Amino acid sequence: MHALHKLLCLTCLISVLNDSVYPCDYNKDKFFRGFMIDAPRGVESMEYYFRLIDFCQKEEFNSIIFRLTDDQGSAYFFTSHPELKMCEGALTADELGKLVAYSQSRGIELIPEIESFGHSKYITQTEEYKFLNDGPVGAEFNALSPVNDATIGLMKDLYTEIASIFPGGYIHIGCDEVNWGASEMSKNALKARSKPRIWAEYVNKLNECVKSLGKKAIIWGDVPIYHEKDVLDLLNRDILLKNKYLSDNFRKLARLIAPYRESVTRNKGDFDDFLSTLNFIEYNYNRQNELLEFVHSKRRDLKSVETYLKKVAMEDQEQLSTIWSAWCQGRRCNPNEVVNDCMWSFGVASGYSKHLSENPSKFIKILRK
Repeated sequence: MHALHKLLCLTCLISVLNDSVYPCDYNKDKFFRGFMIDAPRGVESMEYYFRLIDFCQKEEFNSIIFRLTDDQGSAYFFTSHPELKMCEGALTADELGKLVAYSQSRGIELIPEIESFGHSKYITQTEEYKFLNDGPVGAEFNALSPVNDATIGLMKDLYTEIASIFPGGYIHIGCDEVNWGASEMSKNALKARSKPRIWAEYVNKLNECVKSLGKKAIIWGDVPIYHEKDVLDLLNRDILLKNKYLSDNFRKLARLIAPYRESVTRNKGDFDDFLSTLNFIEYNYNRQNELLEFVHSKRRDLKSVETYLKKVAMEDQEQLSTIWSAWCQGRRCNPNEVVNDCMWSFGVASGYSKHLSENPSKFIKILRK
């Protein structure tokens, strides 16, 4: 395999999907060499998904996790529950069916991911299901109520519809980055049972729903592996845990692939987008570190502040222009609706840095606090 292809595959696995799945008893169940599509943060064109499947086949991947729901909405239009918050350009059952069939013809299993605990605003931001919201007000992460029977009933409906489209052996039910326990029902339940026990009981019920459809449930492993380790022994042993981690060594990756640009003859636009993504993430790390460095330098004079803020504002605008240009190509949705969320609110941040560069005295006041 070409060195660049190896690097691209490695990066995909590092940044999105670890390369193995372990059941709760730690015995390896199946080796997944795969990719993840994060559709709710920007529904792509069908042509893009077909090309991605072709790429995965060429690189000998055997699976793609297709995340269909998140806080931004559902990237699939559920006919059983059309009241849910849907993404602009949400895929239909017919469109998903075509992608599944195409994947199968290429020897790749398309695995649907339906967020079932955290990342659940596609449900709780609707009038019908506000009562299922269990996340603290104003918190970054949220949750469905794990102790309300209506949650299980709703999730079973969603799994059933998705299972009719995806014939493979798995449904990924998410369950990462969960922040629950704010509702009165949960507070009362916590008086009698521990948080790990309630967490595990809820996920075990979801697992039974998945099993009833002839599938295996996959969950992200951050909570039972890193945050609530007591959960692990309480989970059913047939649930598959998927570990995930991010690499922050983006500068090294960008430098490794940049020299290959001139030799790229196909999909050069995809290559440029990939390189821009690495540069953007690296820029955000450096931006934060440079801010901390400036704060600790104790420089408070107007000239130093003006010089620093002008540099940040100019670089922010350059980054925003590059990323925005890439986002505006080929998507089925209005980038204005999703781009800020997908870029960590970078549009807001760049606007604020521009404002401060024009009003440096405000930044000086912030520093003096």
